[in-house]
Amino acid sequence: MNLCALKLSALKKMLSEERNNLVDEAVKDSRACLELGINTERKIRKKRQLPGEESSGTKLSLDAELKQEILCAVDRIIEELSSSHDQLLALANRFDFLMPSNSLNESYLCQLDQIDENVLLEEFLSERKRLQHFVMAAGGIWNVKLEDLLKLLQFVQKFKLADSILNVVILLRILLTTAVSVASCERSFSKLKLIKSNLRSMPRMGRMG
Repeated sequence: MNLCALKLSALKKMLSEERNNLVDEAVKDSRACLELGINTERKIRKKRQLPGEESSGTKLSLDAELKQEILCAVDRIIEELSSSHDQLLALANRFDFLMPSNSLNESYLCQLDQIDENVLLEEFLSERKRLQHFVMAAGGIWNVKLEDLLKLLQFVQKFKLADSILNVVILLRILLTTAVSVASCERSFSKLKLIKSNLRSMPRMGRMG
């Protein structure tokens, strides 16, 4: 989790610093459609002017409008990265007691108040002590290098210890199956244009009213 949060933070920093350069390059690459003879003329329906409303009279060029749209998209990506980064950090801090450096440390104090009300602290501490004994016993016959949560769970599965430390295994599975990324930002892009296009909006020839 911490590693994923670090990578998201680095990506966010890069996008923030290179934001304008990336957009300028994208606008520059978009001009390739002109070289291919693709028509960029758009049919824009005039907005009905309300009584007392002043007309802006401002019409952006194709490059300016495209740049504005890309800037909005990049800003939304940065916003989503910030949100994902904060959520990952909160999740990592919440389950920090499961990290092998903590769960296998006898002097580390575990706090389960915010994890799951069904997991009792006494039972978890008893299972954690059992896990520590298993790791110490396996150290002489198996090269135990438990740097991360996945290797800790693999160790438990390899020696078939799940029944002895059931709560620990459940918490490990919950954390390891938590999605690192989501597709919520995709819902921010409207799909209406894919359905109600200019072609679909045109009346069909010969159709009776």
